[in-house]
Amino acid sequence: MAERPQKRMKTAQTLSAVPVQDYKYNAQNVFAHIQSGSVDAEILFNRPHTIAILDERPVARGHAILIVKAPAATILHDIPEAAARDIIPDLQTLTRAVQSATKCSGIQVLQNSGPAAGQTVPQLHFHIIPHYTPSSSQQDGAGDGSAASSGSAPLTVLPPPSQRAPLEPAQAGPLAAAIRNALPASYAPGFHHWAASSDDMEALGHALQAHLGRAGTCLLLTGNLGAGKSTISRGFVRAFCRDASLDVPSPTFLLCLSYREDEAHEARAAGPPPGEGGDVPMSEGGAQAPGAVHHMDPYRLGQKADKMSGLISYEEAFERDVCLIEWPDRMPKAVMDLPKRGVTVAVSGTGIQAVGRHVVITPLSPDDPSAAVLAAWRTAGALPQVSVPWRQSTAAASTDASGQLMPRSAAVQQLLASEPASWVVLGIESSCDDTAAAVLRGDGTVLAHKIASQTGLHEQYGGVKPDVARDAHAAAIGATVEGCLQEAGVKPEQLSAVAVTVGPGLSLCLQVGLRHALTIAARHQIPLVPVHHMEAHSLVVRLPSLYPPLAPAPPAPGAPTTPPAFPALLLLVSGGHNMLVLCQGIGRHRILGTTLDDSAGECFDKVARLLGVNAIPGGPHLERLAAGGDPAKFKLTLPMQNGMHKASCNFSFSGLKTSVAKLVDDQRALLGLPPAQVGPKALADKAAAAAAAAIGPDGGAPEGAGSEAQAEGERAFERVAADIAASFQRTVVAFLQQRTRRALGWLKDDCAQHGGEMATCLVVAGGVAANTAVREGLTAVAGEFGIPCMYPPIKYCTDNGLMVAWAGVERLRLGLFTMPPADTSAVEKHVDVLPRWPLGPTDPRSVVAPSCNKHRTT
Repeated sequence: MAERPQKRMKTAQTLSAVPVQDYKYNAQNVFAHIQSGSVDAEILFNRPHTIAILDERPVARGHAILIVKAPAATILHDIPEAAARDIIPDLQTLTRAVQSATKCSGIQVLQNSGPAAGQTVPQLHFHIIPHYTPSSSQQDGAGDGSAASSGSAPLTVLPPPSQRAPLEPAQAGPLAAAIRNALPASYAPGFHHWAASSDDMEALGHALQAHLGRAGTCLLLTGNLGAGKSTISRGFVRAFCRDASLDVPSPTFLLCLSYREDEAHEARAAGPPPGEGGDVPMSEGGAQAPGAVHHMDPYRLGQKADKMSGLISYEEAFERDVCLIEWPDRMPKAVMDLPKRGVTVAVSGTGIQAVGRHVVITPLSPDDPSAAVLAAWRTAGALPQVSVPWRQSTAAASTDASGQLMPRSAAVQQLLASEPASWVVLGIESSCDDTAAAVLRGDGTVLAHKIASQTGLHEQYGGVKPDVARDAHAAAIGATVEGCLQEAGVKPEQLSAVAVTVGPGLSLCLQVGLRHALTIAARHQIPLVPVHHMEAHSLVVRLPSLYPPLAPAPPAPGAPTTPPAFPALLLLVSGGHNMLVLCQGIGRHRILGTTLDDSAGECFDKVARLLGVNAIPGGPHLERLAAGGDPAKFKLTLPMQNGMHKASCNFSFSGLKTSVAKLVDDQRALLGLPPAQVGPKALADKAAAAAAAAIGPDGGAPEGAGSEAQAEGERAFERVAADIAASFQRTVVAFLQQRTRRALGWLKDDCAQHGGEMATCLVVAGGVAANTAVREGLTAVAGEFGIPCMYPPIKYCTDNGLMVAWAGVERLRLGLFTMPPADTSAVEKHVDVLPRWPLGPTDPRSVVAPSCNKHRTT
């Protein structure tokens, strides 16, 4: 790692010697990957012959790049005539939009052709670089907070990316939205809005209701799970009902929730309040107030959403009322043909994402009445301010002195302004088969943690049985949480927030934990922090109490003494998950590889059962068994060495499991034993056989020679089983090493080709991270790349409440939480979990294995 800058310098010197006429286009350059979608970028527009992006390491605020899609390296190379015709108009359009959005004093258009001129990416492109005078650099354009070059001289050569600060998502989001709104609508259709928080999302709902909430309007809300569609809907419904504290749950399970607020209809019939968009009428002859707002969510019905017809009359609702429809693609086409007017509200991002959301609002048709409203917003470049006439009964508790809605209670705002060391956060985990809770302070000081294990409960089923696990959680969660609070010396009313796992996991189990957390949060009106189970695993190594000076014991020789910094490569290996993830920050993750079938932990458990271990989880028992075996005794083939995923970072363990099963049966046959049996029936048969052997046939004495031979064979197989376990464990470690080495190779290549930072460390988390052989093998791989390998203490590798509580602290610092319902009686309507919750986007190189990966390190 220490030699990399020198290597880069030599590479740059070598390239600079290449004459421009010999500088060739390379289809694997970063701009080509942006075009294909294999590399993320903040895309401003995508035209037939050009694509415009924000520079990820800008020279100045608003630094953009226009990339020519033609396979040409420099301006000297041939460009198709159609592309050549579009370059100057697209360049001029982008330049005008950047100036309009940033209010800069001047703009430099820079085109470098050839390495000697400073070109580092072999694809024709233009840099649009704003320049600012001291007054213009303070203009409130967009992307406030990013650095601006104030009054600097024009550049002749761009500084290398390594010398330029990265553009943070919180800066890129509002800047990109402002530039898109400044572009012609043909380049970036619709109104673009950056919502930095859930409060901004709810305020967007207020504006949509004030300006577009007329009878017959339909709002189609699209976006990934947890993107914030329900938050926008909540703002809309609260503004419609003029109730700032109205309980507006997600309709996922109830399918459709309708709201009627008769008292406000007469006031609304005349249109929006003065200055609130009345100058842009929604329809000729005046707008009519809706009779109701219907909030629909057909997600769990798929294409069977016609079952909702018994709850609502579509024709009447689309004509007289307002309909908010989440997941509209899951509604029957015949139903979606009914709306005559409305907008699509597209929200980017996923629920785990820590940065804001990009929202694009487009009319359902060009002549829709909403088009004029959105055009006015686009011209203004911002969402209009809305003053909702809240009812007096809610205004006193929910608005400030000027009557504006307060986004959070004064107590919560005071909490966020206080030092995290004063926070006390409760974490609750119930995603699978362990009920866990922990209490810690915001500085990472652990006050208490408890786990109610279900070990032994599921062995008769051969795996975790969801309904049995749910009942066990329900029986244990009260005592577990109460005992944890007592051990910590904390009363529920002293808690600052409650963090709880809401996904991914077993739905029935997740609901138990969320229901309990919601009840505590609602009773004391404190923030609820929804936590992603896999992110919690990745963040536990950042717990300050694991390092000096808070650590109870000094670190081992050579062990890290400070928490890991971002970016980090995470290898998550557990019973339910197996993935390689680039962790770029809280809520910012890119999946480099994931399992296509079984996880490593699941494979450990299944192989353990094949070898006669019936305990769940079986992994720790298999590790102990392998300690007495010869890992070189049996040669097992590494998985995924052929086929389309050969060069990816994905995992598959089903083939290895099948190979071990065949090996076990072959070895048992050599000893005169029947094939191995697993599962509930096998356990019952084994118990019956043991009982029969103890009492003998017909209740007599135990059988003699036959039973003794069988017993001797089983004892002999126990010795063979140790060798099989050791060989299997060695193969798993080698496979994990191969995929992790490849992922680090990808990151190293990306770093060299695109600039940016290499992963600072390798983090190994999840239950399998407790395996000593796994730790040693992956530590060796990290060492090959000059970075440390970090993993939690063994007691924190498996599911626990501490990881949830700490993830809650990390997200609470960023304001990523929700407020619970105002009353505990409404808790049940908010028990909305995410059994399948994506951690982040998947790197296209692992979606399929493209030919360009052939040069990657394997």
